[in-house]
Amino acid sequence: MKHINPINLYAFDMNLLVAFEALIKECSVSRAAERIGIGQPAMSHALSRLRDVFKDELFIRTPSGMQPTSRALELAEPIASALDQIRSAIFEKPSFDPKTGRRTFTVGLTDYLETTLLPRLVHTLQREGPGMSVVVRSIDRRRGLEMLDQDYIDLGAGVFPEVSSRHRAKPLFDDNYVCLFNPDHLKFDLPLTLETYLALGHITVSPQEGDVGPVDQILAERGLKRRVVIATPRYMAASFALKETSLMATLPKRIALLCSDAFDLKAVPPPFETSAFEISVVWNRKYDGDAGHTWFRELFCRTAAEAKQTSSTWRRG
Repeated sequence: MKHINPINLYAFDMNLLVAFEALIKECSVSRAAERIGIGQPAMSHALSRLRDVFKDELFIRTPSGMQPTSRALELAEPIASALDQIRSAIFEKPSFDPKTGRRTFTVGLTDYLETTLLPRLVHTLQREGPGMSVVVRSIDRRRGLEMLDQDYIDLGAGVFPEVSSRHRAKPLFDDNYVCLFNPDHLKFDLPLTLETYLALGHITVSPQEGDVGPVDQILAERGLKRRVVIATPRYMAASFALKETSLMATLPKRIALLCSDAFDLKAVPPPFETSAFEISVVWNRKYDGDAGHTWFRELFCRTAAEAKQTSSTWRRG
């Protein structure tokens, strides 16, 4: 915005910045128009005026949509920040009472966390916020932060090694791995040895939908490789397969305990060292002052803490 002469700021149409923000988020003239409630011709006209103001194409049409130029990317954060401050200054924050209010929160969860946390979260929500509802969307560490930026989710939970300055993150708990199998179909002497482990057939759960999961990466660092018979992105699918086969899966401890109880499976420690991984909740910092969002974040974190306490003791084979 440094190219705008401050003397002419009175003549500048601030709605152009709202149009720019919508174009950055949607990368589509029609979707951007729909997002802010104007017609497509009006949005096309706004884009033309923006190009004239900033002396740059800003968005270039490609087969995959309108792609922002480097100048548009430079402008994105300061414009978004300015608009957020204007919105905060103009609009009063509505009161929020979870006992009487109605609001839908959209949460991004992995299959693992959806299984381990969602039932408890819903139970707590029905008790403390009976008018609240939750929509769950699938995420992974690659898409989670992007979905926050696009307001597709209100908060996300999972493994996020790095977050940007736009986001907040709060650790929930650490988890590690255990081996899960059906003792009726798969029999071996305990404790489980590395030789036996590598000789068995395995099910791997890979969020990237490939045949290499986190455990395979741990083994590869030691120059080892297991025989993967089934690869799936879903933990529950792996559990159903374990119930009916003589295969083994190495899963995060918390979901392994649930599956052990539900499917009459057995959990034992892996025959090699595994590093604990941290589960965090992340959100866009623009919601720091949102009373409803703050209430839901605290409820979510408390639910995760309760689940952590419940899982603190586990059966070792």
